[in-house]
Amino acid sequence: MVQARLLAYRTEDHKTGVRAVIWAEGKSRSCEGTGAMYFIGCGYNTFPIGSEYADFPHMDDKQKDREMRKFRYIIHAEQNALTFRCQEIKQKRSMIFVTKCPCDECIPLIKGAGIKQIHAGDVDVGKKKADVSYMRFGELEGVSKFTWQLNPSGAYGLE
Repeated sequence: MVQARLLAYRTEDHKTGVRAVIWAEGKSRSCEGTGAMYFIGCGYNTFPIGSEYADFPHMDDKQKDREMRKFRYIIHAEQNALTFRCQEIKQKRSMIFVTKCPCDECIPLIKGAGIKQIHAGDVDVGKKKADVSYMRFGELEGVSKFTWQLNPSGAYGLE
């Protein structure tokens, strides 16, 4: 999860700032020295490649004009990680670490890619916020789900 948090420095969507990292258990010839895990890919919320800062709106859900909101233009962290992964995902032991609960758009992509574990923040599980819904995460079958949350001081960590 630390690696996912470090991706915050890359995102163009600092308010939402979702980050995702895909790892798998096992040995990989192309990833020597990583022990029993190997890296598959990572991603963060961003606008399409090649876009300039003012090409897309940066307004959030507090704005009245639906057309000017950023949500319809942002590429989600999970989508980014799956699209630009460096290796194929092996069906048995793959996992994705996401700093926020995957939305309803990303859940089918994660399951379709063969990822077997989702480690995510639980802040939005079962909610619908602005233009984004998080209802499917709780209903997802065939994938192990693990959630974590902020501790009272606001820092991420293990208790």
